[in-house]
Amino acid sequence: MPVNIAIIGLGNIGLRHLQAVARVKDPGSVWGFDIRQEALSQAETFCRDNNLNFISLRLTNDFKELLFHMDRQSIVIVATTAKDRKELLLKVLEQKPLAVLAEKPLCQGVTDYKAVLNKAKKLSVPVYVHFSRRRYDFYQKIFDATKNVRPKCFTAVFSGGMCCNGIHLIDLAAWLMRAKSYNVVYSKKRKVFASKRNNYFDFSGDLLVRFDNGAMGLFQCDEAAMTSVIDLAYDAKAFKIFEDAGKMISFEANHVVVDSIEIPLVSQLTDKIMEDIYHKRSARLPTVQESYLAHSILFRAIRKNKLGKLNFT
Repeated sequence: MPVNIAIIGLGNIGLRHLQAVARVKDPGSVWGFDIRQEALSQAETFCRDNNLNFISLRLTNDFKELLFHMDRQSIVIVATTAKDRKELLLKVLEQKPLAVLAEKPLCQGVTDYKAVLNKAKKLSVPVYVHFSRRRYDFYQKIFDATKNVRPKCFTAVFSGGMCCNGIHLIDLAAWLMRAKSYNVVYSKKRKVFASKRNNYFDFSGDLLVRFDNGAMGLFQCDEAAMTSVIDLAYDAKAFKIFEDAGKMISFEANHVVVDSIEIPLVSQLTDKIMEDIYHKRSARLPTVQESYLAHSILFRAIRKNKLGKLNFT
């Protein structure tokens, strides 16, 4: 039976992808893979508890079987840990699927990243990196509204780790500031701490980046931060975003506007991404080539802080 949509990794994020895929119109054959039998059992329970109905759903721990049934019409979602993702992606790409959607950070180092990037390019398989903020309507409106305005500064204060959460914000800054290259001005870790997943770690600290167009990016990861705050400054325009509160303040000339914003969940986005790919519309996500800049910044900060062996997810 051919694979139409495959989800590799059935942890918390993988299950949310599965929940969204259940809403895809005529998804065909859906496969879920995890090496852990416990995860497969949890996926069955999750589908039952959430009334997820599939015409064809196959859960397996046989990776070779999954690869065998992939073809050029398959969309593959890779939601494993960063440590394992490179090898999985290389094997998936060999099957030349229609497209791949991968979680982030894509992998744990620049060498592994380039291996995936080069393989995707060689085989002409689009690999999208799941920086979901690019699909948030209010960020798209900011991007469109600042097309002809000089970017000045992006500042983010957040918790949850520079690798796990910070990479999202680094990509967001590179996109909204329209950056093509960068220079790390300053990077200083505060603390290395255990993440929620056993035997994985992350770090807090400060990262200051100068982009090629002169705009600055400041990322302050503080585990004591009670809420995340994002500030965007442009010539004659500015925005202050409180994602947790669902509010955005816009400043222009003498006008100050407060808007409510919607933060969609993974389970509310993946079905739309799948349908955009199937119908050859823009996925509104960066490809592995386009997200190299954000990953390169993170990897540079890791090296500067002598955290090259950090096992992050």
